[in-house]
Amino acid sequence: MGNGIGQFGEFANRLAQAGRADAALRMDDQHELAVQEPINPPSRWTRFKAALSNVPLLGRIGSLRAARAEVDSYPVRLGNYTASNRQIMAGFMQGLRAEFGAQIADLAMRGIDQTGGVPLTGRTVAGVIGHARLEQQERLAQQQRRATNNTHITRFLEGAEGGEQGGDMMSLCRDRGLNPEGKPTWQEAVGPEAKAFIEGYVRRKCEENPAHGATYMTTAQIADAAREALDLYQELQRVDGMTPASVAAVLQQVGLRDSS
Repeated sequence: MGNGIGQFGEFANRLAQAGRADAALRMDDQHELAVQEPINPPSRWTRFKAALSNVPLLGRIGSLRAARAEVDSYPVRLGNYTASNRQIMAGFMQGLRAEFGAQIADLAMRGIDQTGGVPLTGRTVAGVIGHARLEQQERLAQQQRRATNNTHITRFLEGAEGGEQGGDMMSLCRDRGLNPEGKPTWQEAVGPEAKAFIEGYVRRKCEENPAHGATYMTTAQIADAAREALDLYQELQRVDGMTPASVAAVLQQVGLRDSS
């Protein structure tokens, strides 16, 4: 069996079905997932008997010798136990990252001891995988919402949203008297420099809006960003001494800085 995340999930499910969700995992000699039996330190009574085995003549008593052997072997057994925990944790993390990517894997493992001191249980495996899957689904859904919103923004800027509340860029420019010559598009009316500035501003403003990834933006929300862009553009036009050529030059410089 490989250490793919699917194998870990299947093994954790079998443990849960058997009522052993809290059992620890290990990798056996055939590199198969198996149950890791718990290791406990010698009891006080065992340590006492081990101490008695050092007394002359008493060291021959079988139970005392067994206690001494258990106490002496515990550090070795503990070291092997910890090494096994680290091995299974490394395999689990490798599979988790391969399946979900490093960011989601690290997020799902937040708060989980990865030093080997705490064994990896079936319950932990199931919980981490479930968390990672939910995070992956949410990120995919967020990407889809962003893509849909970007399409909505493009349609608004192209003037294809006129039937929705909030209008479109063409109607906003017309209402502000930015198309006195009756150009067929708002982009032609304001010129290439202003077009690049306004479109860039609207897209950035919408991307900064929490709604851009969390839900689907309305035309009114996009229109609010467009109004801010047009306010800045028209404010620049009203500055004393500014000509259409100088306004275009300033906006071009702004565009160059934003793209660098």
